[in-house]
Amino acid sequence: MPPAIQTKLRHESYASKWRQAVRGLYPLIESKPSGDRVAINFLTFMKKHAATIHRLVEQAEQLAKLVQEQSPPPVLCHSDIHAGQLNLTCPYIYGILIKLSILFLLESLG
Repeated sequence: MPPAIQTKLRHESYASKWRQAVRGLYPLIESKPSGDRVAINFLTFMKKHAATIHRLVEQAEQLAKLVQEQSPPPVLCHSDIHAGQLNLTCPYIYGILIKLSILFLLESLG
């Protein structure tokens, strides 16, 4: 990519904003679920899977630090990360996505 274009593009910082947002929900996980049905289902799901949520947030933190330290070459991509943009040949990432999808599906059916 030409440097003139590269300097004008947003660069991923792997900021902790969303990890902190999830951590901000931790006190709710410990509280009694209340509110409307959607809120109750969400908090019940979070409470049931609190250990997994904590582990995933910590792993995301570790991976962010690792990528920042490695400073890989930039690649051009759009920024709305979703499963269709992940390299699903990585069994670890694929396993996490499948597990979370199955857990969420089972909870929504239950």
